[in-house]
Amino acid sequence: MKKTPVFKKIIEQNSDRGFTLLEIIVVVFILSLLVAIVAPRIIGRTV
Repeated sequence: MKKTPVFKKIIEQNSDRGFTLLEIIVVVFILSLLVAIVAPRIIGRTV
């Protein structure tokens, strides 16, 4: 009988629960880029 590493079991159990940390980091990075591009234009119009 082959033993499965504990960390692999944890990953398999949690795989269907939601987003991974990497996916959340990527989304936050993309949103921050969009804000960095758009915010100066909006601030420039109101001042």
